[in-house]
Amino acid sequence: MEIDLNFSLQFNEEPEDIWLEKGHVIQEMIEVIEEMNFMNFNYFMDKYVDYTEIKNVRDGMKYFGIEKAPSSSYSANFCKKKDDLKDSLCLHFGGLILQISISLASDNPPSVIAKYKKLVWTIYEKFSHEFVFGPVISISTNISEYPRYRPIRLYKWLESNSIVNFIQPHYYEKINPATKIEGMDHLLNDELPKRVFREQKGDLIMVDWGTDQEINESSITQILMDREDWIYSKLVLKPKSSFTKEGDKKSVSTLALSQVTDIDKFFTYYHSAAKLAFKVCELGENGVLDIKTQEQLVHKSEARKLDDGQEIDRIVLIMPDREQAVSISEKAKELGVYKALYVDDKSNLWDMAPKGDWRN
Repeated sequence: MEIDLNFSLQFNEEPEDIWLEKGHVIQEMIEVIEEMNFMNFNYFMDKYVDYTEIKNVRDGMKYFGIEKAPSSSYSANFCKKKDDLKDSLCLHFGGLILQISISLASDNPPSVIAKYKKLVWTIYEKFSHEFVFGPVISISTNISEYPRYRPIRLYKWLESNSIVNFIQPHYYEKINPATKIEGMDHLLNDELPKRVFREQKGDLIMVDWGTDQEINESSITQILMDREDWIYSKLVLKPKSSFTKEGDKKSVSTLALSQVTDIDKFFTYYHSAAKLAFKVCELGENGVLDIKTQEQLVHKSEARKLDDGQEIDRIVLIMPDREQAVSISEKAKELGVYKALYVDDKSNLWDMAPKGDWRN
């Protein structure tokens, strides 16, 4: 299992020019990371050079001339093996922002999680006078797919697959209010579910969503589901733009489909890669699809070909609004139709029953 730490910090003031001289905060932070003994970082790589052997993180940064604070953003990447980022460290510098990302593959996840926690607490204790902490400080795994609620909502810095979050309220209240999530006080103060616990040192608060148990794919999935239950009930998160408030998911734009009215007398669009044939329809005043269209749908679903011979795997109806799509959905299946979508005023098609492992 891969365990990841994403850690963002912001300097309280412009850092001194020389970063790696003894006693500088960046040098001291690198020493803290190396003292944690996550692994042997044997190679360095950035966007300008290929993998190069190094002795340690400081050696890599110094070798490639990062002794001075870069004038623009810069990423220093360290890894255990060439062409393998399963075990890696990335230090990204950009203006006042420092981001630390560590990814470790381990058959002992609790040990790695404990080390990550210790690293965050140690950096906070040593450097809280130099930095504010945020927006993202989280521990997550490579398990990102789990049964979800529709509409999927934007977790922002909480990240939908994180199992531990660190929060410094000062960052969201004073430094970057735009990142504050409505209802965040519930996360900081309310009673938490069983197995979830808070820990606080100074003004940094950790929320552990249940890692004090055997960690495997099944337990991580359950942690993420229980976490989503609580977060959706307490915090105000906006739906992703690819979902409506009803949970319908954006499918495809009709502008991306091929019009086939010149090669087929019935269908409107065709998606050659998926072999999907689309028919634009509208219910009559009586709320029913006209008989001739129904008969043609049955015929086409049996023939499984366009008039020019191109194969059809599935037929999709395009209705002018959601109400009509809901109304025709069950009848459409009887006619051999895969599903009914509806179109908006920007030519986007919306799917009321999108593929996925959904909980609603």
